Amino acid sequence: MKKKSLLLTGALAVSLLAAPTTSLASSGEGSSYKVETHKVQANQLVDWFADNKEALRSGDIDIQSLFDEFKIEPKHAPKELEKEVPEKQKQPEAAPAPKEEQPEVEQPKQEETEQANSEVSAFEQQVVELTNKERTERGLEPLQLDTELSAVAKDKSLDMKNKGYFSHNSPTYGSPFDMMKAYGIDYRAAGENIAMGQPSPDEVVDAWMNSEGHRKNILNPDFTHIGVGHVENGDYWTQMFIGK
Repeated sequence: MKKKSLLLTGALAVSLLAAPTTSLASSGEGSSYKVETHKVQANQLVDWFADNKEALRSGDIDIQSLFDEFKIEPKHAPKELEKEVPEKQKQPEAAPAPKEEQPEVEQPKQEETEQANSEVSAFEQQVVELTNKERTERGLEPLQLDTELSAVAKDKSLDMKNKGYFSHNSPTYGSPFDMMKAYGIDYRAAGENIAMGQPSPDEVVDAWMNSEGHRKNILNPDFTHIGVGHVENGDYWTQMFIGK
């Protein structure tokens, strides 16, 4: 029984040492290898162990002599099978999370002053700003731009240009107060400044401020709103003031 046990152990050793090729196996790390087995005659194996008994005891054994005895040639695994590491499976790209659609929010309407600014010319707007500068420097409240009143002032300047006159009283509309009422303008107090020939807002406001009657209208604390009308051809200017 002792010899039989030794023989089986030796057979296992030969199978493992004879080298890698026949059944395909795969390690947990992804490499692959083959194991090859070789058949030998039992009596040959017993003779070899007997001849090498002392060397086996001492551990000083030349395993190559075993291969030579039984004509076993170690073979290397084909390159294509040596530690073939499978490609890592490509992770699917995460789809972007769906964006929550924001409900459309209705934008608040522009303030009345912003609407007014878009309905008057740049020159007319500058006249309003320069007029309010004169008022605020003296501690007075700035005037609010009234687009309806500006439309009246614009028609007054056009009327002066088209009819060839320069006066507060229009042959078409009458007095400034009659004209305002005809256009549906309500007021508690009202006034008008007119000018002709000044090519810029600075010059026309300077001219009005240098005239006592015009300056009184610009600095009147009873007025709350202003309308400005300018006609470029001939530079006709009209300021209309009201207190609401």
